[in-house]
Amino acid sequence: MSTNQSDEQVYSPKKLFLIDGMSLIYRAYFALGKAAPTTTQGVKTGAILGFVNTLVEVLQKEKPTHLIVAFDSKEKTFRHKLFPAYKSHRPAQPEELSLAIPYIKSILEGFGIASITYSGYEADDLLGTLAQKAVGATTYIMSTDKDLAQMVQEGVYLYKPSSHGQSATILGEKEILAQWEIARPAQIKDILALEGDPSDFIPGIPSIGKKTARKLIKEFDNLENLLAHSHQLTGKLQAAIVQYADQALLSKQLATICTDVPITLDWDQCHYRGPNRSKLEPLFTLLEFRQLNKRLFGTQTANLFETAQKAGYTLIETLADCQALMQKLQKATIWAFDIATTNMDAHLADLLGIAFAYQTGQADYIAIPTDATAAKPFLSLLKSLFDQTDAVKIGHNLKHTLIVLQRHGLSMAPPLFDTMIAHALIAPDRPHHFAALSAQYLDHTPNPIHIAAATSQRLKAAVGEQADLALQMYPTIAQALTEQGVADLFYRVEMPLVQVLAAMEQEGVSIDLPFLATLGEKMKCTTDDLTQKIYTLAQTRFNIDSPKQLGEVLFERLQLQAKPIKTKGGQYATGEAVLAKLTKTHPIIAAIMEYRGWQKLRSTYVDALPKMVHPIDKRLHTTYHQTVVTTGRLSATAPNLQNIPIRTPIGRALRKAFIPHQKGALLFAADYSQIELRIMAAYAQDATMIMAFQADKDIHRITASKLFKTEEVDEEMRRKAKIANFGIIYGISPFGLSERMGNLSRQEAAELIAAYFQEFPGIKRYMETTIAKAQANGYVTTLLGRKRPLPDIHARNSMLRSVAERNAINTPIQGSAAEMIKLAMIQIHHWLESHKLKSKLIIQVHDELVFNVPAAEVADLQHHIPLLMEQALPLENVPIKVNWNIGSNWLEAHEPVAPIKDRNFM
Repeated sequence: MSTNQSDEQVYSPKKLFLIDGMSLIYRAYFALGKAAPTTTQGVKTGAILGFVNTLVEVLQKEKPTHLIVAFDSKEKTFRHKLFPAYKSHRPAQPEELSLAIPYIKSILEGFGIASITYSGYEADDLLGTLAQKAVGATTYIMSTDKDLAQMVQEGVYLYKPSSHGQSATILGEKEILAQWEIARPAQIKDILALEGDPSDFIPGIPSIGKKTARKLIKEFDNLENLLAHSHQLTGKLQAAIVQYADQALLSKQLATICTDVPITLDWDQCHYRGPNRSKLEPLFTLLEFRQLNKRLFGTQTANLFETAQKAGYTLIETLADCQALMQKLQKATIWAFDIATTNMDAHLADLLGIAFAYQTGQADYIAIPTDATAAKPFLSLLKSLFDQTDAVKIGHNLKHTLIVLQRHGLSMAPPLFDTMIAHALIAPDRPHHFAALSAQYLDHTPNPIHIAAATSQRLKAAVGEQADLALQMYPTIAQALTEQGVADLFYRVEMPLVQVLAAMEQEGVSIDLPFLATLGEKMKCTTDDLTQKIYTLAQTRFNIDSPKQLGEVLFERLQLQAKPIKTKGGQYATGEAVLAKLTKTHPIIAAIMEYRGWQKLRSTYVDALPKMVHPIDKRLHTTYHQTVVTTGRLSATAPNLQNIPIRTPIGRALRKAFIPHQKGALLFAADYSQIELRIMAAYAQDATMIMAFQADKDIHRITASKLFKTEEVDEEMRRKAKIANFGIIYGISPFGLSERMGNLSRQEAAELIAAYFQEFPGIKRYMETTIAKAQANGYVTTLLGRKRPLPDIHARNSMLRSVAERNAINTPIQGSAAEMIKLAMIQIHHWLESHKLKSKLIIQVHDELVFNVPAAEVADLQHHIPLLMEQALPLENVPIKVNWNIGSNWLEAHEPVAPIKDRNFM
């Protein structure tokens, strides 16, 4: 930069911000972590958005007159010449940051903010040099790097940006001296010379830490004086300082900010004149920074929240006022609402009130009387409103709301619009909670709701705001659904499913508590036996559940591996993947893995389920989630019944604990047969697979006969073919396949994969085509259009790229299977309701549905449920097959086989 002295008086007084570019970029990158946003084209924008938000905050709050952003040069610096190991321990710059920096520099240009680099110097040196040259200005060095504190002096401050809700921190000379316990800022480099700086790999003097370093500099003033008077010290401290004197002097050189970089300061060039709309708007549109566009340049909805703040919200406590509000709402075609409850558990919560918003910036909160008799007329008015079918009802997490309302005698007739579910379709990799959406679309953080302090006035403000903000978001989110081609999926599948899941969760699942208690006792006996067996094999007693103690037994006492893997904490790794590779080395491994299986099932289900039983109806009420799994699969919690294993004897035994609600009723279970393979066959249009399914042949035997070139297929061949079918179609590697098959070398696995693709060329073609489309588009889609962004599909890191490729292959299959069963659930729900049947859907496990059925209705379900499931989402040329069974418990209903006998459980 060149110096232009004539402009100094024109722009005085000057407020100069010198910004450490990479410091802010890394800060933004690590702050968001996995929650970092990704555009619909797969560009990760967390570091960019975080950087720009911080920049805008500084511009708006601090109003600097001049700004310069400094970046490190790519070349080695003079510090590397002094000390080649300088910063050598740092990992390579994440690829996301390498891609972000050009965008950030373009954005800085759009803001008209000067940026600077200088070959052979770090950003710190540029900032230090410019701070020294900024005579007559109030200068703020904006960075998270502690080294820059040495530059603080009169008129120069260290500015640490706001973080995690905390305001920005401005440190002047007084604060720096107190923080470092020094007499002047220049002594910081002397302290760093002694204690070192691990972040920059500055060595310092071994054994001297923060406390000792500060004490020594306080006594001797600087490093050189300390070394000259080292004879005044004693013992180990003296020995260390004498031995490492040269290293300390080198460390001081490395820690010293260079203030004589050959650059000059051009006040006109770094004068801030405001953002350039024509440059920034296209950039922000490309990066999908809608709120930044609104915030900086204004749109029709830019100041909606300000309007809401000015308008305030109304508290309704009388029946007359409630009637008047109902009349207004019944004329509205769109309104949003939110509820206040006494409990986060929808099955236990009492309704405190409901807020409605039908005009931007306005909301009315109806306080529901706590007395049931007094509440009845309010609920009656609300019922007529919620039963309307000519108004769009907007809310967030409507399933939870619906369950609470239904427990109070209220229903919700469609059309419904759930902002959480809509956002999960628009941006599946981003967080979907209300605060995140409010920040993204309205640039605002809503007030939290504290039920403990639940006065009507406070709830009016908090819940009213939720309804108001939901109404404000609605147009943007609804438009995004259409723009991204997922509106049909939203309205046809995801929103109708809300009603189905709410009904299923309310119905709950009954369990046989006495059986569970007996099973738990027998499982304890089994784990006790296994414990003694493990002690005998180990020839010592230890805590099997302690990874540390287990690792010491396996790798120090028994020495099962020459070079065992260690965790970051320094302990031996003893995870399932590690133990699985050691199964043939010692019988203790099999015993430990069996012990773990029993312990996990016992603690997760046998001991936990009785504690989750609802106090009133004595049933389990699992919560199903539509927005967690990016492929569209449902997930479940509290408890997660989807994770109960079916292939193990102990998992099957546990299913006996799930029973019908009433005496004389039965459980009816129906599941799709090999649905993911069928969907793969439809996508690939592979002739061999399609013929096998059309002829209703065993696809695994067909595969085995093709792979092993024989018609005499034994069970071991079929087992391997099954692993190949489900592994290869999801992009499994030869290494992964050999690991799963156990007795297959990597070379044999590679040959098997090659043979598989030769026999099923359509599968190979599908995989190659799908990956190519993902690379071209940055995402893949399911049969009904659900999109999954794949930001790592072009990653330089081969591991990241291969994961993205496997996800590209997997998502259309798994996602389409999820859509098929969702459609089936919706149609079955409507059929049961329209025929006024008492049978209820109570469990969903990926491709299986379980119903509680009165004996008189079994015949109806046997006929209709498989039919409705088969017709839910037809596949091209591939028939859908549904298996079903009935029983007095879930095990019998799931498996049309003789009762299992394992360890005398049954």
